[in-house]
Amino acid sequence: MSAPASPESGLPASSARPDPSLEITMLDHDEPEHGSSAGSKGDAALITPSAAAGTAAAPGRNIWVLWTVSALVLAGASLLASLLLWQRLSTVQEQLARQNLDAGNQSVEARTLARQAQEQAAEAGTRVSQLEGRVSELATQRAQIDALLHAASRSADDSLVADLEASLRMAQEQTQLTGSASPLLAALQSAQRRVAASTVPNAARIQRALTGDIARIKAMPTTDTAVVLARLDEMTRRIDHLPTLHDARQSAGQASGAEDAVTADSWLSQGLARFWQQIRSLVRVSVIESPEAALLTPEQTDNLRAALKQRLQGARMGMLARQPEAVRGDLTAVAELLRRYFDPGARQTQASLATIEQLRDEVLQWGTPRIDDSLAALAAASGSP
Repeated sequence: MSAPASPESGLPASSARPDPSLEITMLDHDEPEHGSSAGSKGDAALITPSAAAGTAAAPGRNIWVLWTVSALVLAGASLLASLLLWQRLSTVQEQLARQNLDAGNQSVEARTLARQAQEQAAEAGTRVSQLEGRVSELATQRAQIDALLHAASRSADDSLVADLEASLRMAQEQTQLTGSASPLLAALQSAQRRVAASTVPNAARIQRALTGDIARIKAMPTTDTAVVLARLDEMTRRIDHLPTLHDARQSAGQASGAEDAVTADSWLSQGLARFWQQIRSLVRVSVIESPEAALLTPEQTDNLRAALKQRLQGARMGMLARQPEAVRGDLTAVAELLRRYFDPGARQTQASLATIEQLRDEVLQWGTPRIDDSLAALAAASGSP
């Protein structure tokens, strides 16, 4: 039996009704599409807020990182500056410690020199006292000789010979004490005149002996003690005006700055010259042959000058005591201190060193003149052994 035809389409009913299996299949294919579109929409709804939040938080995070890096850089720079400052302070402390140690050593040396000079002065005072005692003894002996000469009943010739012998011996002792040959030369010349005007036996022999001794004393290099003492006193007065190496360097720096200021043409050049002078005064590089001379304090400089004066006083006492080795030692010590601590280019220092060299040469030629021939001739004329 055939299906009835549809009145609307004119087709059979079986052909117009849709196939149920076909509808189910289409529905099955359509549902995943709807589900996938809904899932994509849900995912889009979930992802879009978080992405928007991350995009909004990105500038804040970058600023925080920048501040953190800046703080770390500043902390590192501060730590480096602190380390450099600590290293510099440690270097300065070490330099100050060395300078204090050097100053202490120099102070000890100066005190040692002063103590030695005081001891030498005390010894020289003792020697002077001994010399005074010897002079008093000589005066007593002369008085005794005069008394004997007056008491003795001799002939005129014997008295003349004895008088000449006593005067020559006295002049010889005076020459030994003073270091000057003038008293001995005067006594010999006086004896020569008196012998020529007398009738003393063996007058010719006495004249030859006196003439020979006079010629030998004039040719003999001797030291005039009075002149040497005067020059030592002059050097002692000059010590206070000698410039030290430290004073010389300061004067040189001031002089160079003054020359720069004078040679400047305009006010701008003068201002720049003054500024450059101030910069140069902060740091000065120079060659120092004696570092200890540059570290002398004013107190140490005064002690050094006092030590030099005491050395010169010791040389003066040595001259009076007739001790040439002590005099040469004191003069050598003074010359060494002058070359070590004072400006060798200054005229005062050069003059002092030249004076010391001359005095040392004179002391090296120091000798006591002898008149053995004259005394022997007078002894033979008087008949004494």
